[in-house]
Amino acid sequence: MSERYSRLFSLPTNLYTEGSPVLIAAGALLKDNQTGKVLAQLKFRNISQKAIQSVKVKVNACDTAGCPLAGMDSFSYLDLSVAAGEEFGQSKPIYLPDATTRAFSVEILSVVFADHEVFTPAAVSIAKEAPKEVIEEVQRAEAEKEAIEAAQERARKEKIINKRSRWMMVIGFISLASVLLSFIWLYNSSALPFRLVIRRYSVRYLLALVIPCLCLFAAFAGKKKKAVTKTVFLICLVLFILQIASIIGYTVLANTATASEASRNLAGTISRYVNGADFGFHLQYLLKALSRGRVRILTQTLAQIAPSFFAVLPNILCTAVLAVSSKKIK
Repeated sequence: MSERYSRLFSLPTNLYTEGSPVLIAAGALLKDNQTGKVLAQLKFRNISQKAIQSVKVKVNACDTAGCPLAGMDSFSYLDLSVAAGEEFGQSKPIYLPDATTRAFSVEILSVVFADHEVFTPAAVSIAKEAPKEVIEEVQRAEAEKEAIEAAQERARKEKIINKRSRWMMVIGFISLASVLLSFIWLYNSSALPFRLVIRRYSVRYLLALVIPCLCLFAAFAGKKKKAVTKTVFLICLVLFILQIASIIGYTVLANTATASEASRNLAGTISRYVNGADFGFHLQYLLKALSRGRVRILTQTLAQIAPSFFAVLPNILCTAVLAVSSKKIK
């Protein structure tokens, strides 16, 4: 409670009335420091297998010497819907008529279930410490409830992990096919012998296959070890940034030097081997064609740039799906 209230007395935990479907889990006597009124708060636990609709209790008040004072002969907790194992009542204060009350006890008068069945104790008596077997039964029920909730949470997370793995597999296979098709496209449009195409482009296309392969690896290995997906994502992100940087870097270099001069420096060399040279080189002509409105040059440039584009695009898809899959499941 806030500083407005002072605790005057606390009930022992887990008080019980013979045969009762509710357990008094806790109770406290509080003083309102602003108004001077005294109130009791009780927390019940439903230890039956049925939902509870209402509970009626009696609060016996006494002073510091244990002498009886005016208490609350009947107080009802109404309009409840308390399932088995749930707690209730702690947010509802019971204001006592005598402000000199310094201790209290509780009697369970009746309990009404959701099916309108009514429990009334055979002999109304003050709730006392629950027997050991009742406490053990409550603890067993709580353990079972926690185990069920934990199993449901594991199943929910497992479902999300499987869904992410399926997406990584689909994107991985599509990306592999895209890279291979872009290589075939390049071979058909280059008019070069196959041996020369392999010699010139094999390294960059092998590197283009790395990210889709890592994506497939994460789809299978990430189910058992969650850290694998995050590690693979970081590796793919570095490779993807390297590709994008090479494209941008080659494009910038092409503005200050010829393609042959650019290829002789370090940035140009990196650009060639991560598929940036072709892309960046043709991007120059594409921009010029767009600015001059030359349809023929535009068409030719698009045909030249397409293989490189479809080799880079899978890496974008794989990196994106790995980014989503590496997020922590909440």
